[in-house]
Amino acid sequence: MGWALESFEADTVFRLPWPETGDEVRFVERAGGLWFVAADVCRSLRFTLNRAGAINVTQALACVGPDDKMLVRLETSPGTFRPFTRYMLVSEAGLEALVAEGLARRAPAVDAVDLPAVARLVRSAARNLVVALGGRTDSASHGSGEACRKAAPRPAVGG
Repeated sequence: MGWALESFEADTVFRLPWPETGDEVRFVERAGGLWFVAADVCRSLRFTLNRAGAINVTQALACVGPDDKMLVRLETSPGTFRPFTRYMLVSEAGLEALVAEGLARRAPAVDAVDLPAVARLVRSAARNLVVALGGRTDSASHGSGEACRKAAPRPAVGG
């Protein structure tokens, strides 16, 4: 019970638009990988709302393995009494699992013959997003890539 959550300062939290919806998805870089705010991904994938009108992130994360999710603190209100808010993050593999779950919810009656094609589509979509986001973060920190410089991520300002 005496363990501390990993914290990320506001200037290390980035936002980029989700390809399909334009919703902003926050992410951080950690140990060479990208970790995405699960609630943002679920919102972008249009997961079903609960009775209170909020996305049940805990239920959505049932499809994500324990090594692909972690609870952290993100600085969402710098300079205030409580600048950090807890969020569940998902790794790149967790993102892929959420995309697969979102696709399954949109088309629950997928024919078993189509499952390999659907799996390839999901992996491809998740990898393309990670590559797009990864390329942008690399260019922001290393200054490489013409297209990436134009679309460098902005630090998150609010929660």
